[in-house]
This record gives sequence, structure tokens and C-alpha cells, in this order.
Amino acid sequence: MIPAATRAAYEQQATACLAAAEKYQLQLVALGVRLSGSPEQGMELFQQASLNCHDAIQSNGFRGDAYHFYLRTAIRNLHYYNEREKLRQVTLPDEGSGTLPEELPGEWEPDVTERQHRAQWFASNPPAPEYTQLAERVMTEAKARFSYADRVALRLWLDGMSCREIAELIGTKDRTWVWRRLAKMRRELRTLFQPAFDALGE
Repeated sequence: MIPAATRAAYEQQATACLAAAEKYQLQLVALGVRLSGSPEQGMELFQQASLNCHDAIQSNGFRGDAYHFYLRTAIRNLHYYNEREKLRQVTLPDEGSGTLPEELPGEWEPDVTERQHRAQWFASNPPAPEYTQLAERVMTEAKARFSYADRVALRLWLDGMSCREIAELIGTKDRTWVWRRLAKMRRELRTLFQPAFDALGE
């Protein structure tokens, strides 16, 4: 288990990373645009890479304070990863997804192929009861703490949707709102449930 003091330090570093992402947003988005060739995809690369960096630092910490370089590297890596995935043309099952119809907009539904992949994956990889119970506690807490729009954004992100796609589905053009809300929700839920999650691995 990670000591409380270390976890607090990691949290401060993760917050500092998001602050750096905001400070250097114009430069980082410009890098994303150059790589992807699209302003929309460039913004999406910036947002997703920033969230990924935040989560990685929150889990493992960060040495030094070169967040700008770390973010630039993450944007490049994410772009190349996305390009490789496009070439592979393989639909992978979403390990973190679940079925919460009340949390999803009525007009959104996974396609038939995706539902089959998920059903097959869960049939052969049933989660342990203690993980299921913890997941239920997390979603109950999310319902108590966050608005319907926030919960929908979180559920869709867990299902693998990008910030841009989530913004379109919930009826807002502000992808930055989605990005900020996701970071805030994950930060709060991690603070509440990290000890319980750590205890599962003991």
C-alpha cells in the first residue's frame, strides 16, 4: 500500500501537471494539430494526453518538474498509438465497461459487434466479488456527488469515448468542460476509494 504522505505528494504532482497543461495549452494543442492535421483531433490529443499524464503521475509520482516535456512526449506517443490502432482495425473489448442504462443518454447504444465482444469478454473474465462490490460503491458515491451530466460523461469515458465524442453526445461544444469534469471526478473518487482499492491487493 502506498503511504498516505506519498499519495498526497503524488496528488500534488498530478495537480501540477494539469496546471502545466493549462499554462502551455496553446503550444501543446499546436503540437497535436501538427501531428494529426486537424484542429479537432489536435485538441483531443491534448485533452486525452493530459488526463493520461495526470492519472499516471497520481499513481506513480513524477521526478522533477519538466511537466511540459512530459506532456509533449505523451501527445506524440498517443498520436502514434492511435495511428497504429487504426491500422490494426481490431475492435477490442472494453474491460472497464458495465451496463448502467440509467447513466447513458437514450440515443447512444454500442453497436452489435461491440456488445458481442463485451459479452464474450465478461463471460470468460468474470470480476472477483470484492471488485464488483467496490465498483458498486464507487458508482453509488458518484450518483450522490455528481450531476447527471457529470455521471454520463464519466460513464461514456469509461466506455472508451473521447472528450469530443462525449461533448457531442451530451449536447455541449465545450470539450474543455468534459476534460475538466472528468479530471475532477476521478480525483475525488480516487481520494475516497484508493485505500479500499489498495486493500484488495493485500
